[in-house]
This record gives sequence, C-alpha cells and structure tokens, in this order.
Amino acid sequence: LRLLLNNFGIKKTRKTPYHPQSDGLVERANRALLQLFRTYMVKDADWEDHLPLMLYAYRTAKHASTGASPFRKVGSFFAFIVSDQPLASAQTSK
Repeated sequence: LRLLLNNFGIKKTRKTPYHPQSDGLVERANRALLQLFRTYMVKDADWEDHLPLMLYAYRTAKHASTGASPFRKVGSFFAFIVSDQPLASAQTSK
C-alpha cells in the first residue's frame, strides 16, 4: 500500500473522525461553503435544495492557493454545466 501511495503522490494522514477542526483543509473548505451559503441564500429553510449548486460553485472555482479549481486538480479536466432540464429533441422536417 505504501508503494502505491508513493507512486501516486498521495500523502496518507490519520485524523479523528467527526472532528473537522483537526484537519485544516477540511475546516477551510467548510468555511468557504458557509460563506457561499451566506452570500447567496435568501432563507435558511431551503439550503438543502441549493447544496448541489453551491458544491458545484466551490468545486469549479479557481482557488488562489492552488491556481486551479478542485475539480481540475482532482480530475485533471474541466467541468461542464449539467442541467436538470431535459434537452429539447431535435425535429427534422420532411
């Protein structure tokens, strides 16, 4: 396992579960998401409806510390917008 992690440049760490304060990266991500919610939410009751959009915004925004979006850093490709609306079917005229 150690060889595999080294080959992919993965740093294995141990953290206390359910305690994000022990991990600065998690704490920073939580703070950024809370800021997105404070900025764009009108009422507190509908936050779960907007969670996918907020996560998409966070994951696709370029971060100053890395110079790239988390989506780009993890997936090595760019994200595209996926709509919940079905595509209109193209009709051909005869």
